[in-house]
Amino acid sequence: MNINWFATGIEPTPDNGLTSSRASVRFRCLIPAEGLRKLGHQVRIIQSDTVLPSDLSDDDFGDAVVFLKSFDIVDESYAERARRLGRLVVYDFCDFDILKPGMMTHRKAMTDLAHRHVAASDALAAMVAENLGIKTPSVISDPYEGPPGAPRFSAKPDALALVWFGHINNLQELFDQLDALAKFGQDVPLTLAVVSQRIDGIDEAFEQANAKFTGALSMHFTPWSLDATWAALADCDLVIIPSIDNDIKKAKSPNRIVEALRNGRFVVANPVTAYKDYGDFIRIDADIISGLRWVMDNRDIIEARIQKGQEFINGRHSPEAIAADWLEILKPL
Repeated sequence: MNINWFATGIEPTPDNGLTSSRASVRFRCLIPAEGLRKLGHQVRIIQSDTVLPSDLSDDDFGDAVVFLKSFDIVDESYAERARRLGRLVVYDFCDFDILKPGMMTHRKAMTDLAHRHVAASDALAAMVAENLGIKTPSVISDPYEGPPGAPRFSAKPDALALVWFGHINNLQELFDQLDALAKFGQDVPLTLAVVSQRIDGIDEAFEQANAKFTGALSMHFTPWSLDATWAALADCDLVIIPSIDNDIKKAKSPNRIVEALRNGRFVVANPVTAYKDYGDFIRIDADIISGLRWVMDNRDIIEARIQKGQEFINGRHSPEAIAADWLEILKPL
């Protein structure tokens, strides 16, 4: 099969490959595309923010086209052209951004042009169906991308090394926990590595927090990169994911949990719809601090939980499994 992805925010790598700072592009385009190539299919990534409609021939639309997180109205013309050519059109939802100003009209147009729809989570699929009045999209989750790590929980009883990694838009949910973390840190001193995008004022915010919480909580910021993320996971005792279970969060895939377990690290997370299938492998708690206390009181079972989690995600989230899910969606009309 000849499959073409339309996506944006892609950069070349030194080895003539492709990468992106956007997790959605990596999880829902680049990694699945590589998996489909390994299955023997021809796959091309078309960067709709760098090409013109006149640059593309009819052959460039292959047998099927997938549109990922489209923000540009030009994608509507590409989808219309693919339909006129009799090609399969698939539209992928990876965030609940339908209600943002100016998004509904474009998302609805792309939805109407697509033969099939995909979403990154069950909750997102349900919300898309309700808001756009369509049949519930098929669900394809995200693959893991990080290196494997042996299950490990070797924290000292009187010290704990934490990691938070994620998009900068989620950082406030972490900062809302700092006072509680510092209070816990009076009994078990904490270090907290944060890996995210750099924004103005973030270094000053960390300096102020460290001055305020001296002796209980020590924070360190590292600008996001894949290598920085894997290094932080390798060096920590466990990962914390504070969150709010609103519509935007419900729509998310469990990729941060998947990456932490893949690397052999335990997770303490607030309850979010997308995390419910992972409750046997991580600690889901309405209160992050209660979750940390539970971990310290149950140290002897943590590594076994991580190992079971790795077995689970190897079956559900491997690039091979995700590529097979996409292949099912891309069957000819």
